[in-house]
Amino acid sequence: MNGHDLSNGMMWQDLYLPSGTQLYTPYKGIKIFAEVRCGKINVPSLGKQFRSPGEACNAMRGDTSNNAWREFFVSAPGSDVWTGADTLRQDVDARKRFIQACEAAAPQREVRRVPAMASDAKTSDTTSKPAPEPRYIDMTPTWRGLMPLLIEVAANGDSAAGRKGALDELNRLADMADGFGPRMDAMSAALKAFLEATKNDPRYAALITQAGEALKR
Repeated sequence: MNGHDLSNGMMWQDLYLPSGTQLYTPYKGIKIFAEVRCGKINVPSLGKQFRSPGEACNAMRGDTSNNAWREFFVSAPGSDVWTGADTLRQDVDARKRFIQACEAAAPQREVRRVPAMASDAKTSDTTSKPAPEPRYIDMTPTWRGLMPLLIEVAANGDSAAGRKGALDELNRLADMADGFGPRMDAMSAALKAFLEATKNDPRYAALITQAGEALKR
């Protein structure tokens, strides 16, 4: 999600906000925006970062005391769909849509490729040399990394709605895994049918050989 691992997002009680999550609060007729970055909430208009949504919300609303769940609207990375934070906390379907939007954004955003090192072009040699090309690390989160978080929320989340939302997501993943076998069987049957129909056609000789090897694995 936006090219950062899970440690660069933040937990808001039992709601996980990945890096790149957008937030805004309406205050005195304007919308004040913020973004989750590196485990903190960055508020460009204030030039500050905050450790919690509550601190950020109060500062964004003129240093007043507020309930951030009621005042914040949230959008997944790369999405233009906004949902009230309190709705995400209490409505399982809304939370599912938010999680799905985060998943959909991850493979589409090129900014997930971040330089692994700065240029080391400095040298005692005064001869002009081209700077080395930067290396990149793909830090898109994986389900293996996300699974412990979902399990922890399902078991020990602060609210019943949060625990149920995490459990529903785990069950959805289990259903996807259960459906993988039948889909592979169908693909295998289609490939076998193709091999049978084209086995005497020289145009497909190389493809048939590769497909036959694949079916043996």
